[in-house]
Amino acid sequence: MIVLYIILGIIACLLFVCHIPITVDIKTKEELTVKLKILFIPITLTPKKKKPIKLSDWKIKKYRKRRLKEYEKYLKKKLLNEAKEKKKAELKEKTTKIDDQNKKSVKDKLEEVTSLINNVVLKALKKFGHKLRINIYHIRVTVGGKEPDKTAITYGYVCQGVSYINEFLKNHANVRYPGKTERRLYVGIDYLNGKTDIDLHISLRIKVHHILSTAVTALTGYLTMPKKSTASTKTASGHAVN
Repeated sequence: MIVLYIILGIIACLLFVCHIPITVDIKTKEELTVKLKILFIPITLTPKKKKPIKLSDWKIKKYRKRRLKEYEKYLKKKLLNEAKEKKKAELKEKTTKIDDQNKKSVKDKLEEVTSLINNVVLKALKKFGHKLRINIYHIRVTVGGKEPDKTAITYGYVCQGVSYINEFLKNHANVRYPGKTERRLYVGIDYLNGKTDIDLHISLRIKVHHILSTAVTALTGYLTMPKKSTASTKTASGHAVN
């Protein structure tokens, strides 16, 4: 009986964990703020809290230790950057040696991306998209730039992008629009400002078992993707016989 109670307790715990709702709250204005909420427990992912300055930290011994640690971190970072640059250079040399016959055309790449979206992303969203609750409080983009012609073209692209994203989410997810209706979805243009400003507030809510089911569906879709044949035809060389 004790073993049965233990098994039932484990099953109950697993069911409880699977039905825990997870909420991700994303805000961007002056800085990116991402908060994770599991049940009633909020966790701030970004920005990280700054440690308060203590007077004891400025003692000579502590100050020297801190400076030594900072110098060690600097050296490690420098060595990592050098190693990355070396790998990039080696990779660039390898890619330049690839034969033109093995290079994929832009059309082939687009076909692969489209196939990936259809078989993985859309397949998972069609099955479990309605379980994903998205609250769009507001998306406000002000396109800025120093060159008026390029700024106007960018403004057109951003308008299309915001419209397509909103329509895509409405068709494949459970989208709600809480809060104020004024300037909820807004794309503006500012020829005087040299940079583009983004102000958005979105939250996503889903349960653990829906995340697992979506991951399994996406993985199945990826594994069952039709793979293109890469076998190349070889030409045989003949020898003349006298």
